[in-house]
Amino acid sequence: MNLIDQTLNTDHLDNLKLPHIISKFHKGFLRLDDVLARIPVGKSTWWAGVKTGRYPQPIKLTPRLVGWRVEEIEEYIQNPNSRKNWLLNA
Repeated sequence: MNLIDQTLNTDHLDNLKLPHIISKFHKGFLRLDDVLARIPVGKSTWWAGVKTGRYPQPIKLTPRLVGWRVEEIEEYIQNPNSRKNWLLNA
């Protein structure tokens, strides 16, 4: 086995729960299109849900740019039927 084959061989990583580890420690923000790619609702429905507290609140990143915390979107995806009011966390 040459060096390239050794580098590309990831069989030893199969037992690690990498997606769980990566998502648990990944920090950052998602734009609206990224959020809607993960949560299949329309823009109007999303914004109405944000207004009522059904969906996580956006964070103002710049005067013209908002995003959502990755952790909050993942939390919502894991348990969309929870009674959590996202307005209380804003």
